[in-house]
Amino acid sequence: SIPGSSTVTAKDVMTVAPDVVSHINGGPTAVALYDIDHLMDDSDFTLEIVQCGNPKIADYVLRRAKEKGMLDRIIFGNDAPSGTGVIPLGILRNISFAASISDIDPADAICMATGNTARTYGLNTGIIEPGREADLLIIDAPMGSVADTAFDALAAGDIPGLTYVLIDGEVKVKKSRNTPPSKKATKEI
Repeated sequence: SIPGSSTVTAKDVMTVAPDVVSHINGGPTAVALYDIDHLMDDSDFTLEIVQCGNPKIADYVLRRAKEKGMLDRIIFGNDAPSGTGVIPLGILRNISFAASISDIDPADAICMATGNTARTYGLNTGIIEPGREADLLIIDAPMGSVADTAFDALAAGDIPGLTYVLIDGEVKVKKSRNTPPSKKATKEI
């Protein structure tokens, strides 16, 4: 997508055999569907969907991955800043897109952004279990949403309200400057 650059085909990707196929949905121009099908069917590469890519292809990849039981291969990228600009909340937007447009269960969409990414890059985060870093977002349905829970808000296409950010198990942020406020008041115990 950079002026003067060349396109990359599935054949090019298969020759390189990367761990991750970045920009499976382009950036913003995507490859042909037969190339995407080839990469999905004939490899076990992780497939990264980026916020600044082609939304129609993102939907195609997500629906096809769900149909073929490949959601564990999907991760999300923001790809900002880019020629598209800076997109705050890009990963949350990807999660909301997957849950609302592509009919992915919101819990699965969150797992693609967290656990799948952590597994792909060998990170000690992204999964809640003993021995892992306790980095968490506490989210809820945003004020004004038709939904009552964060999952239902994502399925409705809303960005959830971010209530707390925990890093190493400690509350570091109590109110987001970028997401709408949560519907329900929260308190530390």
